[in-house]
Amino acid sequence: MATRRGAGPYLRRGEFDAFREGEFAEFRKEFDESRKEFAESRKEVNGRFDRLEETVHHIGAVVESIEQQNRAVMESLQATAAQLRREMQQMKAELLVRIEALELAVRSLAVEFRQEIAALRDEVRGKTDRAELRQVEARVERLEAKVGITPSGN
Repeated sequence: MATRRGAGPYLRRGEFDAFREGEFAEFRKEFDESRKEFAESRKEVNGRFDRLEETVHHIGAVVESIEQQNRAVMESLQATAAQLRREMQQMKAELLVRIEALELAVRSLAVEFRQEIAALRDEVRGKTDRAELRQVEARVERLEAKVGITPSGN
């Protein structure tokens, strides 16, 4: 290889052709193969990326659907809770009215029972009991026997 002044090494025409047909052709072949592999890899990566984008899009759609369903469920639960509160308030009001009516009835019956019990006590106080009555009958029979009177009703 000859050199030119200030230009560095250079190839002569025959050497260049040899370089082009030899090392350069081999380099070019490796470069073309690398380029082909790179293109295939790029195509594969792009395909994976496209599938990944589709998956992400699909997941996003699923998440959005789940969020909509959650909102619907939440709204339904809130409506149900509000309805239950209204029904419980209504039942509470109805039960309070019924309880007040029962309390009045119980008070009224308690007064009546107290009056009845007092009347029965007064009535019983005026009557003699059986034991007293038997004693009186026994005395009457003894007196009748002494006097010689026969019992009435015989």
